[in-house]
Order: sequence, then C-alpha cells, then structure tokens
Amino acid sequence: MLMMYAIGPKNTRREIMDININKIIKILLLGLFLGILAVGNTASASIIDAAREESWQTQNLRALKALFSDEASVGAFIKELNKELQPALVFEPTLCEYELTDLNHDGTIELVATLSPSRDFCNIILVVQNNNGIFETFEIRGGGFVKDLKSRIVDLHRDGRKEILVPRLLAPYAGAKPIPIINDVYEWDGAGYRKANIFFKDYYRSLLPRLQSELKAVRQGHTKVDPAEKPLLEEKYEKEIEAINEILNQ
Repeated sequence: MLMMYAIGPKNTRREIMDININKIIKILLLGLFLGILAVGNTASASIIDAAREESWQTQNLRALKALFSDEASVGAFIKELNKELQPALVFEPTLCEYELTDLNHDGTIELVATLSPSRDFCNIILVVQNNNGIFETFEIRGGGFVKDLKSRIVDLHRDGRKEILVPRLLAPYAGAKPIPIINDVYEWDGAGYRKANIFFKDYYRSLLPRLQSELKAVRQGHTKVDPAEKPLLEEKYEKEIEAINEILNQ
C-alpha cells in the first residue's frame, strides 16, 4: 500500500520520520513489557495445571522431576496450591527442601516439602498427593527445625512403606544451647499421617546405646565441652534417654 503524507511548511520529512520511529519504539517497548507480564503470569499459574495433568505414577518419575526441577518451580507450585487449599496455610509458604518419592509403596509419587514462614525455622512438612487431578495435602508440624529432609524419609520396617522422622523439642528453645530433641515417627494410616512411635520400638531401642555412651563420656570428662555447658549437655542426653524409655515402656 502506498502511503502519502502531507508535509507542512514547518515540518521536514526527517522530523516526521523521527516522530514516527519514536512512536513505534514506544509501542514495541510497551508490547514487550506487557508480553513479559503475561508470560510471567501464565508460567506461575500454569505449573499447577501441568502438575494436575501429569501422571504421578512411579513410572513417570522422570517427567515429574523435569516439571519440579528446582526450588523455584516447587515453590511456585506450592504457592499456587495454597490459594486452592481450604483452609489454606496460615502463612505465605516459603519452601526449604523437597523430595519426590513413593511414600506408601502403592506406585504413586508424593511431593514432600518442608516449609517455613521464613527460612529461619523450617518446621512444617507438607505431603502432596495427586488423586486423579485433585490435590490432597497432609500437614505435619514439628517442634524442631527440620533439615536434611531426604534423611528423614526412611523405611524403618523395611516393607517398602516409608515413614517420616519429625523432630520434637523436649525443652524450650534456648538459642545455641544444647536442646534435647528426639524424632517422632509419622506413618500413613490410610487417611493421613499419624504419630506412631509405639509401633517402631526397635528404632528407638537402637538409639539408646549411642546416647548412653555420649552421656557417660560427658560425665567422665572424655568429651571436651565448655564447663558452663556441661550440665546442659548432661541434661540433654538424660531427657532424650528418658523420652525414649517412655516410648519403650508403652
């Protein structure tokens, strides 16, 4: 198409070309900016749809790992999921760690994530299942900082079903001072995750020799500790041993 322009006496062809180019640049920049926003919104909203449509069967684990490839993708998924939960989490979830694993030995993958209102205290474990496109979540709140999530997903009975070890404080938190902590064992009961310590006495019984040995070493001065912290360290081991014995006597 041939375009014709009327050139007035006060406008030169160069000035008009500069004006038109500037307008075009502004339009292109605006379009690019809006496009970036649209892509960002689509990406953040689409990961939950992609996860819903993806098979969560064990044979599809590689594809799930590609979808949940890093903390950013899992964090975005959990934030979108939180908007759908009724009731939702009482805070804006911050992802600490995550694992994809078949917890229940049923051929279905679960997403296990540790969350925190901030990265300072990751004490919430969230288990997510995809039940025919409907996400079911199970929340476990620990009393202590949950770290090294992978090591906390264990098969204590060696039957293919995995349990989750959740730390429990046996005394008030006191900063860097020695705090007595034991792990509670949570298992799947068909409807959710319950504390099931009494069914795993062999696990707790296996912990006693080490704790008793460490307590003895502290008492006899074989362990180098600050003299001011020695009573606290002794109390730590004593409370942990006492808590384990309570479980064993149930």
